Amino acid sequence: MDGDISIFESGAILLHLGNLSDALLPADSRRRNEAVEWLFAALNSVEMASLPWSILKFSGDTGDAPAWKRLDAFLKLRLQRMETVLAKREWLAGSFSVADILMSDVLRLVDRFDGLATYPACRD
Repeated sequence: MDGDISIFESGAILLHLGNLSDALLPADSRRRNEAVEWLFAALNSVEMASLPWSILKFSGDTGDAPAWKRLDAFLKLRLQRMETVLAKREWLAGSFSVADILMSDVLRLVDRFDGLATYPACRD
């Protein structure tokens, strides 16, 4: 709740908060768009890959099953791409933003199961 505004979904809440603060969503249009892109990437690309991966890791049902191998490869592809970006900079969109808040939340389960062990920039 923000006054008489009721918002659900983490991405929508973070966009709302970002619109209230240049510290969370840059005023510069290029940086702002980049932060929004990464916000959507956290929800639609990385979380989509990390959630089923984390559920299988939690259940201990990984083994050599082809489905597990595909999920693991699916997540690793996203992490590799993000690692390349984050190896060159500290934050996803140049400066700390709502994208970093959401991506860190998405990645916390992956990190819990040591899935970021070979991705130091993502882990940082």
